[in-house]
Amino acid sequence: MNTSTRMLELERRFRLLEEERERVNRILAVAVGLVPASVGDEDGVERIIVRAADRARSLIKISRWSCRLFSDDGLELYRAAGDEGDLDFQGVLEALSSDGTLAWALTHPHPMFLSLPQGNFLVAALSTPSRIMGVFLASLEETPEEVPEIGVAFFRALMSYAAVSIQNTMRLEEVRSLNRRLEDNVQRLEETKRALEEANRLKDAFLAHIGHEIRNPLGGIIGLLRGMWEEALPVGYRDRLEVLLSECETLNSLLDDLLDYSKLEAGRLDVLNVPYSPVELMESLGASFGLRAKDKGLEFRFFHDRLPDRVMGDPRRIRQVLVNLLSNSLKFTRRGHISLSGWASDGKLYFAVEDSGEGMDQEQLEQLFVPFAGSSSGIGLGLCLSKGLVNRMGGDINVRSRRGHGTAFTVELPLSGAVGTGCPLEGLKGLVVDDNNTSLAAACGVLRECGVEAMGVASPEEAIQIAAGEEFDFILMDLNLPAFDGLTLLRRLREVSSAKIVGLTAGVGQEEEDRFIREGLLMVLRKPLDLGELAWALRQGVPPQADLRSDLLETFRSDMARLEGVLLESFRQGDEDLFLKTVHEFKGAALSFGQWKGSGMSHFRVPMGVSVRFRDVEFPEGMRMLVADDSRSSREGLERIFAPRGIRVFPVSDGEEALKVLLSGAVDVALVDCMMPRMDGVEVIRRLREAEADSERYTYVIMITVRDTKEDLVRAMASGADDYVVKPFDPDDLTLRVLSGTRVMEVQRKLRFLARHDPLTGLYNRAALLEMEEREISRALREGANLSVAMMDIDRFKAVNDRYGHLAGDEVLRQLSCRVKGLIRPYDILGRYGGEEFLMVLPGASIDGALRLCERVRRGIELAPVEYQGELIPVTASFGVAQFREGMSLDRLNDDADQALYRAKGEGRNRVVAFEG
Repeated sequence: MNTSTRMLELERRFRLLEEERERVNRILAVAVGLVPASVGDEDGVERIIVRAADRARSLIKISRWSCRLFSDDGLELYRAAGDEGDLDFQGVLEALSSDGTLAWALTHPHPMFLSLPQGNFLVAALSTPSRIMGVFLASLEETPEEVPEIGVAFFRALMSYAAVSIQNTMRLEEVRSLNRRLEDNVQRLEETKRALEEANRLKDAFLAHIGHEIRNPLGGIIGLLRGMWEEALPVGYRDRLEVLLSECETLNSLLDDLLDYSKLEAGRLDVLNVPYSPVELMESLGASFGLRAKDKGLEFRFFHDRLPDRVMGDPRRIRQVLVNLLSNSLKFTRRGHISLSGWASDGKLYFAVEDSGEGMDQEQLEQLFVPFAGSSSGIGLGLCLSKGLVNRMGGDINVRSRRGHGTAFTVELPLSGAVGTGCPLEGLKGLVVDDNNTSLAAACGVLRECGVEAMGVASPEEAIQIAAGEEFDFILMDLNLPAFDGLTLLRRLREVSSAKIVGLTAGVGQEEEDRFIREGLLMVLRKPLDLGELAWALRQGVPPQADLRSDLLETFRSDMARLEGVLLESFRQGDEDLFLKTVHEFKGAALSFGQWKGSGMSHFRVPMGVSVRFRDVEFPEGMRMLVADDSRSSREGLERIFAPRGIRVFPVSDGEEALKVLLSGAVDVALVDCMMPRMDGVEVIRRLREAEADSERYTYVIMITVRDTKEDLVRAMASGADDYVVKPFDPDDLTLRVLSGTRVMEVQRKLRFLARHDPLTGLYNRAALLEMEEREISRALREGANLSVAMMDIDRFKAVNDRYGHLAGDEVLRQLSCRVKGLIRPYDILGRYGGEEFLMVLPGASIDGALRLCERVRRGIELAPVEYQGELIPVTASFGVAQFREGMSLDRLNDDADQALYRAKGEGRNRVVAFEG
């Protein structure tokens, strides 16, 4: 083949390739034009079929067409518009399915499509990879032979693509329908959620309201009963009163559980993460429940093993849990013992409460932590709440019990932030006295293992001799010495040693134990020796016969007198560092005095069996107190507590009345209920503090509330309250708080006076003077009244200091201040402006009236020399007077007076000059 022929052949093939590529591009263009309907179109299937037909017409000559879609089980899902139904589409569908070709161009009659009418047709299956879902039938305008094979193939592909699009559209419709149902469900769920939230809100509001309504009178009743407890009662009444108190406190505890459980259910019960001492927590519980167990004739056992000094957690909630467990043990134990123990192990902190009470069977154990499924003696909330609290703190509660063999609860908590895990007795020196060698060796061995320098002696005479010659931190003595009277040994040891003395015994009677305590024994411990109990006893450190109340009050009074003197002197001397240091010490002493309380709310932390109360504290004479509470029983209960102590009580029942009394200045201390009609306690205190902001008066306010939450505490303190107590309150604790408040109030008033007055003359200082002058300017503008000011300067004051000394100069300033104050009008304002210069603000005075008043003052100074150490010091003063005019500023007014004063001094001093300008 020559070159030209070869070139022609290549050109022919190239043209064929170009034609083929053009056909493929046309097919792709047609296919790309066929897109699924949008999800929102209801006629999506119809549109896909119409588009497919339009695309087919671009390659094949067709006229009329029809289409049917069927479900998997043969049900018709769709037919094209204008389809009268005279064709057997189901038969055509079966023929296409059996053939597998899926597209035909044919002339009727055809053996496979006998149901078709006469004519030329194009038949195709609407097929997806999974099934044939329908039939597309079109009338050809040409013979089947004229339809190119590629056209049939394209038609088949076009119908398959249309089928996939239809299937996707139908699936999208299903998804859309499902979405509509889901949206409906979501809306119903949101409505249900809103209804539940509203129900919870109403429940919380109801519980808060009913809690206030119940706890308010209940707190008043408890207060009245506790007040009656202090009174002389007929025989038999005290027992009944004790029962009433117990039942009221049970009701109050039940109310607390209900409110806390409601918060726990709603997930709004907050837990803190603060440092606390687990040992001190246990000791305070031991002191309280030790007394209660003793009253019931039960033995109380107390043990802790190497607990950290400080850990992180919520001591209030842990205490709440342990109180609940101990109360249950006390309630269901008739004889034997209850115990509280604590230890740390493997990164966990454990507290255990065990008793020898009734115990529980398996059925009871299964219902133990189910709310409202408790025994007949309760509603079952306490344990459920306790478990919820412990779980909220990341721990758990386990229980072991058997009917008739007691119950043991173990609280397991995460051990976080532990500090100081050593033995609390480590480094101490102790003397052990016991005539039994085995007991002596055991006690000394236990102490030495704990790091105590322990010395053991069996002879009482030797013990006395050693105690007299050496210093010991404590002496542990056996109370049952057969050859030596224990009381005698105790007295002798106290004579020769200042060590704390603790008794150790296998068992002595209560009367005998009380005799030892009265003689100065710190505490009686049971054998075998428990280091936790010993450490606790030594930490108390105060013999029970000591008058703690008297010592505390005397120490506090002494501190207050000393600090008050230092405070005033440091202010006079201008020693800012000493002044601030003393203020801090003053505040710390007062707050410590007010906040020192032990277990319960009314005891110091003292050994079990010893109770120190503040029944006889003395308040300042003539003290006045506001009691604002809408509960009559609360008002009467508080009046019973304080009126017998010489306090004049003003009871009111609503917030507006309370505010009137407070703003009148008729009271020194106020007890204000948080929730009152007409105006709540928070608003009352806020308005009081606003009114007191610019005055020297200060009222000590204690907020009283039935709710003990962080939010309530923050809200109360933010309003300006000084302290915060929760109903029902203990009378002794509240008495101590009020007493502390009187000291703080005195300090506050003195500090306010010092902040606004010149310490030398007692007149207003410059800052307070300018503040009051600004107020008088505003009043003059508002009322259109006259206002004048006068600057006064002591003439040749430096010469007085140089000749007579600075102490004489101070005396001149003091005496002249008193003299001028007596010569001006009662409502005029006088203050020390600086050095020997004074400013008088004269409300209502015109320039002429101010000149006359200043002339009277000038003559009063000139005619009466100042007496100092037997000498008469002649003194004169110069005055500059200016009148306020509309549009003037305070600075301009004082500048005018100062210029007038400068003229007076320039014209020879000892004269009064008015500003001219």
